[in-house]
Amino acid sequence: MSPRLASYFLPRSEELLQIGRAIYAERADLREAYPDPTGVPFAKWLAVNGPLEYPERLGRFFPPLPPDELRRTSSGGEGLHGFLYTGAEDWHIVLDLWDIYAERELDSIHAVLDFGCGIGRLLRWARAGLPNAKLRGCDVRRAQIAWCREHLDAQTFVNRAQPPLDEPDRSADLTLALSLFSHFDAASNRAWMNELARITRRDGLILATTHGPYALAVLTRSYDHQRALGMSDADGRAALRELPAAGHLFRPLPESPLTDATDLESSYGNAFFTERWAAENWGSCVEIVGMIPARFWFLQDVYVLRPR
Repeated sequence: MSPRLASYFLPRSEELLQIGRAIYAERADLREAYPDPTGVPFAKWLAVNGPLEYPERLGRFFPPLPPDELRRTSSGGEGLHGFLYTGAEDWHIVLDLWDIYAERELDSIHAVLDFGCGIGRLLRWARAGLPNAKLRGCDVRRAQIAWCREHLDAQTFVNRAQPPLDEPDRSADLTLALSLFSHFDAASNRAWMNELARITRRDGLILATTHGPYALAVLTRSYDHQRALGMSDADGRAALRELPAAGHLFRPLPESPLTDATDLESSYGNAFFTERWAAENWGSCVEIVGMIPARFWFLQDVYVLRPR
């Protein structure tokens, strides 16, 4: 990615850039850590750390930060820094994959749909990077959408647990579904992929993250992942043995973390599936143009999809 793409992490404001340059000149630690003040790494530092370390100088350039009670139920990272940092890193993945796989420039993205947007962890970055794009986000959780409506420059709405979405055919250039298909049973998986393919332009992309064999392998060695997914080491080992033949495994959770959902289906859980299963079950509506194992936080696989 070229230094020009630093602009996709910051609001387009010359005043913000001037303040950023002044802070950079004031601090030897920043000059040592980021030799190029025009590059992507310093732009990400300015957008992530700037509002937290310099709220009076920089806070007004960025959207408000969500309250802890909403952030904790929306995979928002550890603390406010984690919320901003993980959002920036995920946005970087989105930019990288568009740059690699799309046959269009980034500035040609005129409409984005963030399916499962939570409290706008990605939408806030998309607005900074694509200031003229139409941004849409949806989620099953009412409180998260209420916060987004009040604080973010995007159109957000509450969706139901099953399709359809109230979106026109072929209306999005870029559709994001991060950590959504990792929770759907097989029937919901197929239904939602068909729906996202309907909404996305044929020359656009769908980016979806999933749990695959690698996630199960990590689970067998990581207590933190066992706790987060509600599965034991023995569960993970059994699933890892079963997955090649089954193709798709779904493990319901007795208690859903989505406590403010509209009509969440009764069996919310964790899903694990193979690339072969995805090709066989998504092939009628999308083409898999890329699949990068464990690209999403060194755990979930990322599929790059083009609607048929």
